[in-house]
Amino acid sequence: FCHRPGGNFANFDFRYDTAFKDMQICNVETTKGDIPNAPGKTKIFVPGKETDSVLWLRTNEADPEKGRMPQVASFVVDHDATTLLGDWIKSVPSCPQ
Repeated sequence: FCHRPGGNFANFDFRYDTAFKDMQICNVETTKGDIPNAPGKTKIFVPGKETDSVLWLRTNEADPEKGRMPQVASFVVDHDATTLLGDWIKSVPSCPQ
């Protein structure tokens, strides 16, 4: 499993029962490296800015060689999901305390 304590890329926690403030993603640098189609975009989650958020950029990429997340199960972008995720990111005005 990824993105949870003890898992791959355990520097943040995406388990469904983890509070947003405890996920350690808001304005935090990614450790996975650059996304080829989005150089310079390095923060996992940028409040209010989905196109600056690596979380959104990776889910909006179809090719796993170019940063697609998740890297398993599909090479098709789920546009409904990326729209929902983008709307959520845009609705967050600042990092939670």
